[in-house]
Amino acid sequence: MWRRPRHSPASLARWCSSSSRWIEGAPTSLVAAGFVVLALGGLVFGYVLPLLGVEQDQNTAIYESLVVRSIAGALFVCGLVSGRPLPSPDRP
Repeated sequence: MWRRPRHSPASLARWCSSSSRWIEGAPTSLVAAGFVVLALGGLVFGYVLPLLGVEQDQNTAIYESLVVRSIAGALFVCGLVSGRPLPSPDRP
């Protein structure tokens, strides 16, 4: 007998909406800037430069990717880390 799978599109939609609620509290402009940096880095280094005929060796491509991902990662961290310190436990 056929049973409905546990991982249905409805459960995926619920997961996406709950994670978007979690990100709502963060400074979303920094998170969005991280995604923009990733997209522009992929566009420039992955599509535009090869279309212009610029040839790169493997080391240059690796360092370009490292720089783009590091900048985007720093923006993600700045956007998602809480601006408030954690409450300290009360000590007698």
